[in-house]
Amino acid sequence: MKLDYRTNQLIEKDRNTNKAFVITPTQTISWEEASRISEKLQQIFSLYQLTKGHPVIVYGHKEAFYTVAMMSCILAEMPFVPIDTIYPADRISYIKNATESAVVINCTNSPTPFENVIEINSKIEHKIIGALPSTFVNYYIPGNPIIYMMFTSGSTGTPKGVEITRRNVIAFSDWTTGPDYGYTENTNLMNQAIFSFDLSMYDFVPFLSLGATLVCTPKELCENRTLLFDYLHQHKVNAWASTPSYAYYNLYDEDFNQDKLPYLTSFVLIGERLPATTAIKLKERFESAKVINAYGPTEATVATSMIELDKSIFEKYAEVPIGYAMPNCDLVIIDENNNEIENGSGEILICGPHVANGYFKNPALTAEKFITFNNKPAYKTGDIGHFQDGILFTTGRSDEQIKFNGFRIELNEISNCIGALKHIVNHAETIALRRNGEVKKLVSFIQLCENVNYTKEIELEIYEHCKIKMPHYMVPAELKLIDNFPYNNNLKVDKKKLEDIYLKK
Repeated sequence: MKLDYRTNQLIEKDRNTNKAFVITPTQTISWEEASRISEKLQQIFSLYQLTKGHPVIVYGHKEAFYTVAMMSCILAEMPFVPIDTIYPADRISYIKNATESAVVINCTNSPTPFENVIEINSKIEHKIIGALPSTFVNYYIPGNPIIYMMFTSGSTGTPKGVEITRRNVIAFSDWTTGPDYGYTENTNLMNQAIFSFDLSMYDFVPFLSLGATLVCTPKELCENRTLLFDYLHQHKVNAWASTPSYAYYNLYDEDFNQDKLPYLTSFVLIGERLPATTAIKLKERFESAKVINAYGPTEATVATSMIELDKSIFEKYAEVPIGYAMPNCDLVIIDENNNEIENGSGEILICGPHVANGYFKNPALTAEKFITFNNKPAYKTGDIGHFQDGILFTTGRSDEQIKFNGFRIELNEISNCIGALKHIVNHAETIALRRNGEVKKLVSFIQLCENVNYTKEIELEIYEHCKIKMPHYMVPAELKLIDNFPYNNNLKVDKKKLEDIYLKK
């Protein structure tokens, strides 16, 4: 059994019905059970006369029912809006008010913070909390309905809702179920990212279209490596997708290797810059596994480029490339006037059928970031990139491009330069310290390789390397040693916390 995104139906219903649909530490649901639960949820939608296009909030944290609920919304052509229990109350309230959703699928065993909704729980019980609106909103797009709305952090502090449609999902599914990744119906995909972080769709989208199995790893497992490794081994997980930071967190444990986890044959690292040392160490631990570095924003359906990493890549390039474009996609480097740059660095523009409709209820920002380029829908990423040997590289974001003493500087370029000292530095991150809005100092945080002690000689080697490789104005004023980088809820390096650490020193 599997989901056909083109017909929007479960097909091959008489095949492998007892196969695991989703596995969690507390529950396993088969494909047959998932289909039956989904039918019941759709009956409840019909009971309340909910129309296609009405957004449904799915609330919880990695429960088995969460996955079934999202599939049910797809089949009902009602966009799902994933919200994790770790979200603060004001963010939850904002998303509820913005979407005007009148339905919450509560995957937890606790009351939800929502009012004036139809609440459906994992027992398929339903009730009305508060008062429902006289009419239900709908955002239905005939022929290309919205599959999900993913709310990401906005630069103003207000979350941005990204509309991902069926056309987008089909393009992404066709790619991730093709030869580049090697996933099959027998693949057990690890689902590590929370469902309200678009990285989770890297597992969710192909697992449904392949009829594979999703193995969810909730927070308590992600934070306990011994339990996690036992769990992955027990359920023969063979496909891993996570941020580079989370992969490196697990590399601290010597048991994270091919001998202890023989079923793990595929790694996808995405969501932030991949330090070369992390990639090299992962490839050394899992020599026969496929290690992929992938790149893409939420606005282009999770990912848009990839490259399989091997020794030749590490030897040829100081930085880890983000690869080649997915099929039917164009990656273009543009200037500030949206003109293509043939040679050199500029903003990465993504063109293709996986580019989202735009931002939910934000026409001004949509018009600014979503354009048409060569008659294709396109998204201006804000990421700075360049091509080398036909392969795409990125040096950071335009909003991380600062002005210091009159010079324009990309902070990730500094971090990449320091990280090129692979025999010394495992990971480097650079921040700009400001006073009254003006940059006053550049500070680079450095995590050393194992068995390397920070000495004056090491410090001098790093500074001399920076002076040779970069202009004087880019050399950091201070190097700050750090044992472990702080991460946010999406397991990316939290640069605001780095600033707090420095200021509290």
